[in-house]
Amino acid sequence: MSDVIRVFVEKRKGFDVEAGQILADLRDNLGLTGIEALRLVNRYDVEGLSAEEFEQARGTVFSEPNADVVYDETLPVEAGWQVFAMEYLPGQYDQRADSAAQCVQLLTQGERPQVATAKVICLKGDLSPVDFERVQDYLINPVESRRASLEKPETVGMTAVRPDDVARVTGFTAMTEEQIAAYWQQMGFAMSVADLAFCRDYFRDEEHRDPSVTELRVIDTYWSDHCRHTTFLTRLEEIEVQKGALSGVIEDALAAYYAAREEVYGARLPQKNVCLMDMATMGMRLLKKQGKIPDLDESDEINACSIEVPVVIDGKTEKAVLRDVQFHPIREEILHMDFYRVQPGKPVAISIPVRLTGNAEGVKIGGKLVLSARKLTVSAQLDKLPDELVIDVTPLGVGKTIFVGDLNFDGVKFLTPATTAVCAVRVTRASRGADAAAAK
Repeated sequence: MSDVIRVFVEKRKGFDVEAGQILADLRDNLGLTGIEALRLVNRYDVEGLSAEEFEQARGTVFSEPNADVVYDETLPVEAGWQVFAMEYLPGQYDQRADSAAQCVQLLTQGERPQVATAKVICLKGDLSPVDFERVQDYLINPVESRRASLEKPETVGMTAVRPDDVARVTGFTAMTEEQIAAYWQQMGFAMSVADLAFCRDYFRDEEHRDPSVTELRVIDTYWSDHCRHTTFLTRLEEIEVQKGALSGVIEDALAAYYAAREEVYGARLPQKNVCLMDMATMGMRLLKKQGKIPDLDESDEINACSIEVPVVIDGKTEKAVLRDVQFHPIREEILHMDFYRVQPGKPVAISIPVRLTGNAEGVKIGGKLVLSARKLTVSAQLDKLPDELVIDVTPLGVGKTIFVGDLNFDGVKFLTPATTAVCAVRVTRASRGADAAAAK
């Protein structure tokens, strides 16, 4: 007999916000308007607890009685509903399961139980088998998740299979340019052929060995992540919308974006590049320009903002800015909030994101522009705080650096040390060649 205890937790009506969001997503983005209803249920499989210990954790760790409905062992599903479950791949970190296990251990003061979680999706409506597969493909990210069995396991513990030895890329350091290009095509790397050739030269000249497949995959993964971030600010010179079912909607959205740029930037429009980051923030910038969010205050997170709120302190209403939010580790509900008191006439110390603009002279001859400080801490009156610190790097030559002490913004005092390097144009082999050619 299995020692695993299974429990299903579902938000009550009015609290099932995430389920409603998924339903709207499937209807809007997949066009599955035949879906009438969707249920989202968190499933927990727990091993290593007595019945008494589990009952103690059932209504405290795994659920909240006023917001959740709990089903033991079996999830009741009426006829006409289609059901599937999804879970993290073995080896992927499951924060919900880990947090639940830690909380239960704190509660029982005993051994930490084993916990496995899954999300169960129940769909009702006119949904063909093909559409049902489309939903699963859309919601399950194969990089980190997989479809989970609906049967309860005999044990939660995973059986570890000894992996094969890590394969070496034999002969990698001796590959020709043509062989490097062929290997790049075979592996489907995110980095370019030139980047892979750089790796070959590094392992040949510095490591004096062939790399493993794992090493190349790790390098490629981090390179892909780097490119993903830098792509946000890449200038988009021409945008073409492919013809299709949604092309009209996309073209309308693009036209609205261009119109918003003209209203927001005005005379500064020629200096503002069209890029993915600009698209992502244009809605907020337009609302701010129109005065519809007068209480907006920039936070020290590049991709976040905070709103000024009135707070009663000693019977007096004052302005405050939300600084930190603590969430329940399992239910993801707000437990505590910290506010920053804003006093009139008193400067605010905060970190502001840095954005570089212009084409550096050193980059034109082969140098590499490097941003060393993505955020700088400043002190200023609330109305003087800039959204971002825009720095023109056009005159920056090869081997030159811009320091904090070189910056000057109206009404802004820098708390970051003046000797901190903000950005620089590094010397590369290409720039050395350009300098040598110019010297002849």
